[in-house]
Amino acid sequence: GFLRDAGTQATQRQWPAARYMTDINGVEHCSSYIRLEHFYRDAMPLFDHLGFEIAMPHVNRSERTEDFRSYYTPVLRDIVAESCAADIARFSYEFE
Repeated sequence: GFLRDAGTQATQRQWPAARYMTDINGVEHCSSYIRLEHFYRDAMPLFDHLGFEIAMPHVNRSERTEDFRSYYTPVLRDIVAESCAADIARFSYEFE
């Protein structure tokens, strides 16, 4: 139901990650992003800058399967592909 909701889809289209980092003049003020699914790899430049690493333990683990694809029907995949196209392109996400 969440993904099928028109309001949810519109919000995803209108507010990709870059929008949160863009000022009123359309200038993006973010030089890098840290994706949680690639936390340590993406955060290495930050760790190098800080001079120490931050641990990100996986707590409150759910009982769901690790393969997220099994939760999406072809229709839901298409909804996500369209609604989140900007972030999918920017972060090179793939369903397969």
